Amino acid sequence: MIPMALSSRFLAAALAVALGAGGCAKARARTRPEPLPLAATPLAGGAALAPAPEGAPVSAWLAEPQPVEPPVTDRPPAVPARRPAPPPSMPPPPEPPRRLGTPETADASETTRRVRASLERARQSLAKVDPARLRGDARVQYQTARQLIEQAEEALETRNFVYAVRLADKAETLARRLAGGA
Repeated sequence: MIPMALSSRFLAAALAVALGAGGCAKARARTRPEPLPLAATPLAGGAALAPAPEGAPVSAWLAEPQPVEPPVTDRPPAVPARRPAPPPSMPPPPEPPRRLGTPETADASETTRRVRASLERARQSLAKVDPARLRGDARVQYQTARQLIEQAEEALETRNFVYAVRLADKAETLARRLAGGA
């Protein structure tokens, strides 16, 4: 609770600001307003300000603050209720991965058929090659073509048609070059 002396000062300051600001808001002739007697100024609780004695220091005419006792109640002071913590929010489940597709792989059955045909041509070309006679780079290319065939089949199983088409084309090209046809 605010002591009486502080509330008196606050009220007097607020009144002075309000009166001073009110004069700025309107345009009127410059005249001196009549001073308001301080004793007529009401305070909170029905008290009134008494005029200050002439020449006395401010601290002499301020009234000593009266101790204010809290009201007696039968209830204990209210304790703010604790709100239960909200349950932790679970992140939404991840979306299933999207399958890449292009206009050439839009029809899955047609793309699968094309890849399998390309892989069969690569196998036939590699069957014409004797790996025992290959030396150096030719042996590496033979192994690479076999690996590309396996990877293309795995890509088909996972329905990654774009990758399967590219791998099958590379495997077929390498196998044709090794077999002697370009």
